[in-house]
Amino acid sequence: MDPISVFSLAGGLLILSAVCSFLATSMASGKLPRNNAVGIKTKHTQASDEAWLAGHEAAAATVKSAGLAGWAVLLGVAVLCIFRLWPWAMGLTGLGYVLLISLMLVATSKANKAASRSGKLP
Repeated sequence: MDPISVFSLAGGLLILSAVCSFLATSMASGKLPRNNAVGIKTKHTQASDEAWLAGHEAAAATVKSAGLAGWAVLLGVAVLCIFRLWPWAMGLTGLGYVLLISLMLVATSKANKAASRSGKLP
């Protein structure tokens, strides 16, 4: 296992963690408008602006947790890299992806449920 592989994989996790952290703030404050670029897109969250906001506000805490989990894993990866434990660093990075993606799936479910309860379906 070479360092370049670890750094490449960890770089992707860094980007995902940063995006989750940034979006969670906008989602929680209700300042993420309905758009085609970013956000949790399901049938229910895209039904109306009210459903979009309700869904994203409900999912914000979980998205923030996903971002924080990614940062925590990256800290561990950095420590492993300092000691040149490349296989362990690669494995921990992979687990970080699993954790972050799992939390995002939970966030999507929360957003979808909250949006469907908002009663703003067409």
